[in-house]
Amino acid sequence: MKTTVRWFTLLVFAAPAVALTGCGGSSEKVGSTGGGTVSQGPGGSSAGDTPLTPTAVKSVLDAADTYFSTIIAGTTDHNTRNQQMVTWLQTRPEFAASGVTSVDSVWGRLKDGHLFIASSAFIPGEDGRAAGGRGAFPSSDTKISPVNFPFRFANGSRAASSINLSAPAHDKSAAESTRSADNELPKNPQARVLLSLDKGFYNPPNDQIAGMLRDYKYNVLQQMATVSNLKSVSGDGAFYWGAHGDIGYDDRARLSYWSVWTADDVTDAANLANKADLDDGSLVYFAAAFQHEGNVTRIKTHYAITTKFIAKYNWSFAPDCFLFMNCCYSDYANITTDMSSRSGPVTATYGWSNSAGVAAAWKAGAFAFDRLLGANRTEPKESTPQRPFDSAQVYFEMKARGLDNASVSGNGCMLISKDAGAPLLAPSLERMEMSERLQESPLRGKSKLTLFGQFGGDKGVVKIGGVEVPIDTWNADKIECEPADLPGPGFAGDVLVISHDRPSNSVPLTQWHGKLTYTIDLLPPQASNAVSTITCDVYFRGDIHKYRDTAGQGRLYPNPWNFRAAQGSTAHWVVTGNPPPMATWSGPLSADLTFGLNGTVNPPYGTGYIVSGVIDASSSAVKFSFNFLGCVTGYTFPAPPSAAVATLHDPKLTSQGSNVGSDGYVVYSNNLPATIGMDDYVISGATLTGSTPIFEPKLVWTDFIPTFQPDDNKGEDDGH
Repeated sequence: MKTTVRWFTLLVFAAPAVALTGCGGSSEKVGSTGGGTVSQGPGGSSAGDTPLTPTAVKSVLDAADTYFSTIIAGTTDHNTRNQQMVTWLQTRPEFAASGVTSVDSVWGRLKDGHLFIASSAFIPGEDGRAAGGRGAFPSSDTKISPVNFPFRFANGSRAASSINLSAPAHDKSAAESTRSADNELPKNPQARVLLSLDKGFYNPPNDQIAGMLRDYKYNVLQQMATVSNLKSVSGDGAFYWGAHGDIGYDDRARLSYWSVWTADDVTDAANLANKADLDDGSLVYFAAAFQHEGNVTRIKTHYAITTKFIAKYNWSFAPDCFLFMNCCYSDYANITTDMSSRSGPVTATYGWSNSAGVAAAWKAGAFAFDRLLGANRTEPKESTPQRPFDSAQVYFEMKARGLDNASVSGNGCMLISKDAGAPLLAPSLERMEMSERLQESPLRGKSKLTLFGQFGGDKGVVKIGGVEVPIDTWNADKIECEPADLPGPGFAGDVLVISHDRPSNSVPLTQWHGKLTYTIDLLPPQASNAVSTITCDVYFRGDIHKYRDTAGQGRLYPNPWNFRAAQGSTAHWVVTGNPPPMATWSGPLSADLTFGLNGTVNPPYGTGYIVSGVIDASSSAVKFSFNFLGCVTGYTFPAPPSAAVATLHDPKLTSQGSNVGSDGYVVYSNNLPATIGMDDYVISGATLTGSTPIFEPKLVWTDFIPTFQPDDNKGEDDGH
């Protein structure tokens, strides 16, 4: 039965010690003190080299693949494998020199000057660096300090990562420290998803990553990493590559170099087409695990790029680009440095500081892009879907889940470099605060919705229920916009932020609608069976969804928030019953009340009403305050020498002395708040009564039925 080999995208590591063995059997140690960096590329061919025909090169490389496959089948000891392979290379007249590196690979130089690598890493059952039997790193090279890698940041400076990788696995303060108002989205929505391996090779996540990026409105170039495709890397806002990688050695230049496996087999025609790149060291030959059938591993030689290739074909990236080189040792050697030092540099990179297993690496690649986008498709999933987070926050979640370690032996470690702020791949809406017209001080004549999260600094679009609304201010972490004042389009519904054409998670702005009736029985001596009744048809809205402030953590209830009846609410008052003895009614006995309290002196208070309150979602409690003015009914006593006219103003509930709580809201005699059903967010109807020496107020409300309520099955992401 045919299965895919369990090898993994392997990348570069910093220049280790290299054992060199020439054709004559001489050997030497180069860089034995360790601690160096991998060079900027091999030297390539020289004038005195002996030309080889493409057919001769193809023939010897095919033979090398066959022999190397036999060696791997015969032993799992890497030192034995490497020595046997070098011994074989020394018998081949096509090779001028060969040797063994200390990082599980063999190097060779053909007589035409072209360079060769054979890697025995990533064999099925040998994921990560095995205990014993492998070439050991120099001791100084094994003491990897994750905070001291020489990344070249987008601003051109060379500095260590500012993230404390020794912090506890889920240290919130460490995660919080990476947040910045400068978190930005890639300026170009072009994403490149590259694969050098067969799609059947342990199911690489490229299709999944590309699909998520497309869903979030990226223009995705999903490609096999052929030499031709790799010559045109430019302008990417997101970049992912799964490939083999390893260290080679150029004995004449006396330097080591990194290389990454392409998708191209070696052929006669390709050797002719790639001759110039092979001559100058931009390309080398690279033999690595290709297929596993039964218990037999097949090796195949492909072309591999070096740092010279990247410089020669002028790779560049869009501002605020995120890059994941899903290869072993990608953050140990110069690959990410080279990517970050281009004229158009990346802003943040993910990679591995050590050898990694393919299954774990593929899982990490899919998880990283899933959480950066807030797609919520990749295992392990959160308890409820999670909004997008920036690259620093996602790293901390991966660390907490153990996804930063893709090595069986425990040597793998995910690293991150960042510039002014860790980039985002999608805007992220954390929570919202709603202020109705005339609710704020100083008073404003429009409603306002404030959005908190990570949006990038470039102004985009806010939509409520699919309707674009005006934006007052846009900052990287806060947006103020104007929802519709009246129920209808743009009043409530899913709120979505769009920046550089990329959508955020959506958060529902929930709307409640119900009726509220307030009555005051006027007691003697001022009235006789007189009752003042105000009936309101009320709309109000707010954000009551539970949210995360840290990736991978539990959701939080929003803080208690003040609501106020929206402008589209209505109110009507009526006085029934009889006036005091010997008095007659004067003025109207009913009228509509307008929205808002418009008076400035007392009396008169002006005309209007406001229904307001507080919702505390964590305790499922609701407090109402019903403020009204302008319910004015006059009555006249016939007394000589002239009639005495008295005017009754129904009082504001919040001015009822001892019946007012410390927060300014009414406390009735039964001291029962309204409740909110957290399963369906319905505010249950109730009747509350209170009394003063003069008045006996009663507040009755129906159930307030929500529209656009949160859904725990959707969590922080309601689609886009």
